Amino acid sequence: MGQRTIAEMIGQYLTIPPKLHKRLSQQPVPGLPEKWTLLVIVQVVGKACTTVSMATFITDSLFLHVYSRTMNLTALRANPLYLFSDDEKVYPVIEWSESDKSDKSTNIAIFHFEHQNKQCKQCSPSWLIHSFVTTAEDHEKSRLSWSVSHISHISLLFTLVQHLFGILQWKEEDILNVYCDRNFDCELPEYFPVSRNCANQIE
Repeated sequence: MGQRTIAEMIGQYLTIPPKLHKRLSQQPVPGLPEKWTLLVIVQVVGKACTTVSMATFITDSLFLHVYSRTMNLTALRANPLYLFSDDEKVYPVIEWSESDKSDKSTNIAIFHFEHQNKQCKQCSPSWLIHSFVTTAEDHEKSRLSWSVSHISHISLLFTLVQHLFGILQWKEEDILNVYCDRNFDCELPEYFPVSRNCANQIE
């Protein structure tokens, strides 16, 4: 078997975000109150962040994305993601839904902050967003975009996508065993297909 071309490797990378999005969509994203406030959004986003500046940046970015498309924010979920090789560094995973009179979309975003322990005034994190947009004619479009502060972050973001997608294929007992062994009192992210948390593992 010959070596894969760069185009083939890139193509394989690009197939994972929509698969992850479909898998995450099996766990419904909680709806927002009709008259939600900025505080509500910051509190939800803050669940996936370790500093106020991280939560503020993501909230600002979310508003910019939604309102630049003249859409209404209708549902939101935020959870932290960790790599097994570095369980100190958190990668916020944000899921949200938006709609207008004719179209609606669901979205997932993964963020990478280089300096997580600093309250930065001008953060420049890297992020990847995948969207499914459904038109009034029920046509579904898949969109993928990213922005990176360093070229190496592209590979990291797709690694995070693959990592999360891979975990979501595990059996419930495997997820609980791995995560509870690392942090017995942890609250598992809402997107995991499990019926209980680590605290329920005591026999």
